[in-house]
Amino acid sequence: MPLNLITDPWLPVRRLKGGREWIAPAQITADFATNPILALDFPRPDWNAAVTELLIGLLATVAAPLDTRGWADAWAKPPSPDGLGEKLGQIAFAFNLDGDGPRCFQDIDPLTDSDPKSISALLIDSPGENAEKKNTDLFVKRSPAHGLCPAYAAAALVTMQTYAPAGGQGNRTSMRGGGPLTTLPLPRRKVLGEPAPITTLWDVVWASVPLPAPKDRPPADPDDPDWALVFPWLARTRASENNRGTLLEDGHTLQQFFGMPRRIRLDFSVSGEDHCSLDGPASESLARSFRQKNYGVKYDGWTHSLSPHRADPNAGLLPFHPQPGGATYRDWLTWVETPPEKTTQRAAVLDLWGERLKALRSSKGYGEQFDAAETWQSGILACGFDMDNMKARAWLEARIPYFDPPPDKNADDWAMHFRRLAALLVAGADEAASTLRSQIKIALTGRPNREGRYRADENLPRDAFAELIERFWRETEVDFGAALKSLRDKPDDPERSIREAFLKALRRKALGLFDDIASTDDLADQDARRIVEARWALQLVFNDTGSVRGALDLMTEEAKQKAGKRRAAGKAKAKAKEGVTS
Repeated sequence: MPLNLITDPWLPVRRLKGGREWIAPAQITADFATNPILALDFPRPDWNAAVTELLIGLLATVAAPLDTRGWADAWAKPPSPDGLGEKLGQIAFAFNLDGDGPRCFQDIDPLTDSDPKSISALLIDSPGENAEKKNTDLFVKRSPAHGLCPAYAAAALVTMQTYAPAGGQGNRTSMRGGGPLTTLPLPRRKVLGEPAPITTLWDVVWASVPLPAPKDRPPADPDDPDWALVFPWLARTRASENNRGTLLEDGHTLQQFFGMPRRIRLDFSVSGEDHCSLDGPASESLARSFRQKNYGVKYDGWTHSLSPHRADPNAGLLPFHPQPGGATYRDWLTWVETPPEKTTQRAAVLDLWGERLKALRSSKGYGEQFDAAETWQSGILACGFDMDNMKARAWLEARIPYFDPPPDKNADDWAMHFRRLAALLVAGADEAASTLRSQIKIALTGRPNREGRYRADENLPRDAFAELIERFWRETEVDFGAALKSLRDKPDDPERSIREAFLKALRRKALGLFDDIASTDDLADQDARRIVEARWALQLVFNDTGSVRGALDLMTEEAKQKAGKRRAAGKAKAKAKEGVTS
């Protein structure tokens, strides 16, 4: 029998009390009171993330809450597996992975005219064909050729369609482009007998299920042809030859969870004595290859509820993508807050999450599970591939902070002050990091100019000492989190004590890293003057008239005037120098 993603137990999961087991989607609430499921447990983090998004989409299709209070009730008392199974059973017809009829996330055309590709090519970080032929895939482990069990093949397929990267002419990227950034709320609940609040799989999935508008409700009849607007594999692919785009009006808003940019057809065969390449469960069949045809669905103008977006004057809202170096608090504000000028827009799910937290806080009925006094109730999971065009450089995943207004604060005033001060903290750290990089360059590579001042080697690559700067961001993250917690109660920082404490932390870390890299304890064996001058310049940016203090808006009026005069004098000197040389 072919695997059905609704009715069959194809999801590996971890429970609170240990152990790994396999469940069907409806069983994510099984044994919830005594031994809840914490997370999916596929062997790859990208599969865990993509299949979590699939679960969100499934619940959004058959069990979306009618309002915020209905959502909060189901969060506190999750539905039974039987109840969920009855609802999910309504769409089981669309989720067969194999067979002669429509196959989920696969083209309705068998694609028999296409040449088969190794199943390993379905993994986003697998080496390309040219890399394998030339044996240049030195840092990417090739998968054995045995194949993937149906459960793992399903996870790989869902992940490719959800995060599809650029793949050559006509191989379309996902609805959010290649390797999009996903942000998911991570609620925490109190569980009897546990010393600290925990986050369950149900919490993560249910927190991100959108509230549907009346016009966005799916069809009621399984035979309704409009189901193909939700699950595009139920009809002929809306192919994108001649660059034909698929707009939101050409589909259903729920298709954001079931996109099909790639025209793919899995090839299954009897497993025999072979086993799953990634040590999946024994199965009667393995997916050993797949067929692909270019010009799948080209999504134009869609926004996804799980991703932050930036405003482009020509292209509209474009989704964010992870950048090299990992997720740090440098990006945090952009991802979790929408500024008044709307230059960026946080994921719609975070707007919903703010309202849902209010509902939990405002009712005493949820007190057994929800700790309203906890100041950092929910972090946000930020994850996605760092892509270099068609190449996956790394999978990035981090928990970043989320704060909402305390119950006794005016929400609009609080948000205005909190956003401004949080932005100042990030700006101060950015200025400190930038100066640390420039002075380390001078300390290690500087050459004296005509005036005897040291300048960094101009031939250094732009990303020189990138690992050092990422280390600076990572190792000041605890201080940033502490500052945010303090800002929650004093969002305008009236005594400036929060920013002053953060300034000291930035200074301590910047100088410590400088000393570590430049080896100031061993000056006798180096150009001591060059290193001492670079360290002195680094210290200056934290002083009363320094740029880090300025970025944190901590300068006195007198200091601002001094700094202004110094900048003006520097510009005049540079202009005079240009006149002499010309």
